[in-house]
Amino acid sequence: MGIRCLVRSYCCRVDRTLQNKSLHSVSHDLFPSVTQYELFSPDFESSPQIEESEPVSGDVLPKVLSKKEAYAHADDVATAKKSGCAPTKRALTLIRGFLHGRSQLKTSLSDRSVTLFNFHSTDFAEKLVQSNIGSLVLVESEHSYARQAKSFARVQRSHSRNVAAYRAELPALLGISRKKVVTFPSHLLSARPKVVLNPFTLTQKANHEEPVGQYSASPILVSALPLVSQQTNVLAALMNNLLLHHAGIDLETLYAYGEVELVTFLSAVTLSHLLASADQRLSFMSHAHRRYSALFFKLFNVELLRVDGFSRHCFAPPISMPKPMPHEKKLKEFNLINGLFYAVGIRPKRYVTLDSVEVGAPNPEGTELDSRCLLTYAYWMNLIGKQQASKRTAKVLEELCPESCSSAFLVVDKDCRIGELSTIALEKAFLVVREELQHLKKFENYKENITSKRSS
Repeated sequence: MGIRCLVRSYCCRVDRTLQNKSLHSVSHDLFPSVTQYELFSPDFESSPQIEESEPVSGDVLPKVLSKKEAYAHADDVATAKKSGCAPTKRALTLIRGFLHGRSQLKTSLSDRSVTLFNFHSTDFAEKLVQSNIGSLVLVESEHSYARQAKSFARVQRSHSRNVAAYRAELPALLGISRKKVVTFPSHLLSARPKVVLNPFTLTQKANHEEPVGQYSASPILVSALPLVSQQTNVLAALMNNLLLHHAGIDLETLYAYGEVELVTFLSAVTLSHLLASADQRLSFMSHAHRRYSALFFKLFNVELLRVDGFSRHCFAPPISMPKPMPHEKKLKEFNLINGLFYAVGIRPKRYVTLDSVEVGAPNPEGTELDSRCLLTYAYWMNLIGKQQASKRTAKVLEELCPESCSSAFLVVDKDCRIGELSTIALEKAFLVVREELQHLKKFENYKENITSKRSS
């Protein structure tokens, strides 16, 4: 189920429940504690049945820190940056169930290619090997964990299994690593002898369900991102990778190897930014976040794997305590609770439209849009998000695209506040002004900026 549907479901359920119950009891009464992915997991019967989705008292940083608290928090952050935080307990049950759910075989994983980042143990990898996984790559950023993973991989390869291990990090795949990479590290996507190129492409509506074989070949990356800054950087990098891939500017992104999917855990604040455009009831979120969210949903499918979040103690070492977040009480009504981490699956959309016009899918009417236009659309949404929400649409369009704004006024309400303009209306305006946008010096600067962020 897409996040848009999930959030609307949240709203309806919350409305009905709040009539009879206090907000404190909403979370446990509204949502099942077991998901379909957990039921897929062979570990489900033996996994902890005690609910782990309640933040422990003191799991959110106070607004003012003592010296001792500040030092302790700094140590937690340093540890997370150095070696990461590994999912444990029920989080592992969910991940294994998700992998089996993605497999066409269900009881076997022989059609799956999976990369695990910073799991700090080979126990989970052993279970995947027992499920006959097709390809497994273990990636650790800390030396001692990497050495243990490499030893495990050598043993597995001696039994002719496709298992490999490396000391590296997720940013290396996304082109945002501090260490320069000479060639794209495709070996982190698959342990098979040869990693085959399988460029991800957009399809027509009638064909947007991906064939079984191609879907099965797409790698899955699993990584817990303990810091909000890491989560934000990775989400931005995923978007930049996909935009550059669709534009044909960078042919060595991870999307050159198919519909690569990322499974991760997002903090409540990061997830709230991602959800900002999903429902009108989230209109209290900032204008910039709402436009960013709309762009992300245009490009990606985002699946919430479990409605309830996980405590920071479901990771080893425990994820550092988050800071207080804006709109905390309002977001709690949507079951977004500060101190919890939410499992999501993120993969690129196969079928994209702008104002009902298909992107990257030629048709007899000649109304198709080249997939390269998505980079210009991203620039457009970025520009709009930077505007004050209370600013009149007419003034915004006159400033951003003076040559074509008069034509844009024919398809949008120019007297409306820009923050109240719907995404569909912005798409209509974009199709009118995109030629002008593409020739702006600022667009060239935007393109160079995201290209440089991907550069080795």
